[in-house]
Amino acid sequence: MTPVEELHDADRDLILHPQQVKILRLIANGNSDYDIAGQLGLSLHTVKTHVRRILGRLGARDRTHAALIGVRRGVVDLNSINVPDLNPFGTLGACHPRSTA
Repeated sequence: MTPVEELHDADRDLILHPQQVKILRLIANGNSDYDIAGQLGLSLHTVKTHVRRILGRLGARDRTHAALIGVRRGVVDLNSINVPDLNPFGTLGACHPRSTA
């Protein structure tokens, strides 16, 4: 079985359906419910229902926790996540103003 099929502990109720795995991966990539609905051609209501079920099946507190569980279980690949540059100043040196003393 692939990691997608194995996304469960010992309980068969914790398995995510393929559509829910797609949604979990999109959540991990920072997409909103609205964005996910547009990308997958689903209604916003359907996406919200899937997200609620994903959180419940994984025992996740929130979307971030669900994404982390997906990473830990090998369903979400960290290399496929778009991570923005966390330095708002461009280069590291620009973060430290020069001393005038």
